[in-house]
Amino acid sequence: MNDFSSTVYFIADDSGLRRRRGGPLQSAGLGCECFAERAIFPSRHRADAPSCLVLTSGFLASYGLDFSPALPSAGVRIPIIFITGLWGQSPRR
Repeated sequence: MNDFSSTVYFIADDSGLRRRRGGPLQSAGLGCECFAERAIFPSRHRADAPSCLVLTSGFLASYGLDFSPALPSAGVRIPIIFITGLWGQSPRR
């Protein structure tokens, strides 16, 4: 566990995107836990502090949409932010 009072949980299928998210969040005073696999998150989630979940999936929009309904039954009741498309990437020409 970290010393931060709030944590942003970040699930992304892109390893570069996961690496780039931790630093800015921590410098803003937030904890950040990144996951490559969404199946791991429900067992690792800590509900004892304010938190939110960021789901990103590149072009696979259903990656988060089919996962989020299962979270309440796993005891995860936190806000979810969905990010899809080319977020965080430079446009290709």
